[in-house]
Amino acid sequence: PEKSLVSGYIQMIEGKYYKNIRLNLMESLGKKSREQALPASAITWPFLKNMTIDITTRYIEPFVIDNNIALLAIKPDLRIYGSVNHPLISGRAEVESGTVYFQKKEFNVKKASSAFTTSRRHSARRLSRSAFLSSRAIRS
Repeated sequence: PEKSLVSGYIQMIEGKYYKNIRLNLMESLGKKSREQALPASAITWPFLKNMTIDITTRYIEPFVIDNNIALLAIKPDLRIYGSVNHPLISGRAEVESGTVYFQKKEFNVKKASSAFTTSRRHSARRLSRSAFLSSRAIRS
């Protein structure tokens, strides 16, 4: 076929990210912009080259982040769509409560959300965030 479509939904039963993250703010001070992703290699198979996707994510249990940076339960409501070579993401991910750790301080997240929108002008993903935090020092 000249065109093909993969559509439907993915239901996440449970998920967890537990790998610790090393942050070095001093390294990033001199950088002017963030690194760009490598371009995807061209797809030559006609079936995949002309394939579009339209997939919605659902969850039963929130996705958990539990590492040295945060303890959060994230409720994603996302849509992955576009071509196989250039997929886009839209939707929201919400946190009702949790904890973020930074510079020996603990920040209690009362509510946070991330909105993923596609910019027509740049044909890229853009992330906007809002969060309400309260902090208290971590005792060492």
